[in-house]
Amino acid sequence: MAGAHASCANLLHWRGASAQAQAHYRAGLELARFIDPAALGGLHCNLGASLYKTGELDAGEQQLREALAHCRLGGSVMQLSITHCQLAMLALRRGDWPAARVHTEASEAHALQADYRRGVATAALLHAGINAHFGNALSAHDALQQGLSAFKALGIAEGPNGKIEGCVMRLPRRPADACRALGEGLRLAAAFPLKAGRLQAQLALTEQGDGETERAQASARQAVELFLACEAPLLAHAVSDAFGLPAALPV
Repeated sequence: MAGAHASCANLLHWRGASAQAQAHYRAGLELARFIDPAALGGLHCNLGASLYKTGELDAGEQQLREALAHCRLGGSVMQLSITHCQLAMLALRRGDWPAARVHTEASEAHALQADYRRGVATAALLHAGINAHFGNALSAHDALQQGLSAFKALGIAEGPNGKIEGCVMRLPRRPADACRALGEGLRLAAAFPLKAGRLQAQLALTEQGDGETERAQASARQAVELFLACEAPLLAHAVSDAFGLPAALPV
């Protein structure tokens, strides 16, 4: 039953039904006395990811910390890699770059230990974003190419990678390359509205930085619409405030 709730929750989260997804994760956690630490860790990790990805950063971190505790008790090395990866992404959203680096390094170390190649590839992309923020353009570019090449070798193409590539390209003032990466990310994320909203918000920032005010406003409005449709009002309000749009109202 707990596994069924987790599967339903994952599908609902990917399709943008965030509140229903989180309810299923919590329903699975209500069966905690019947399931092992690895399953508990997975539920806490996925609930934490869903929470922070819809703007509830503190609640998401609490769940991810719970996940770490259960995974250390009886989970797998791969689970530890995934949970540290989620904590790194959460730290990036907060702008806590030192914490992002610590969790990225931990995620990478566990991924290497478990031969979890997707985790190694993701860590490279996270390193790219962190290095770009600190102005280490060469290191950022090398890590970006390493991560993208690793994903290509695995046969994986997904929207969020375009967001990271767009961030890396935007910081050294390469807006055309950033927009190209974000456009490809949006194409891949078309069926996943929460991911598409993040990409649209990043595209709006890129266009704004390039002086394309009207295009940035249009992209921001699309991001707001997607976030509201995904039951992520905190993200919708943040984008509205950042771009001076009318107050976002739930759909």
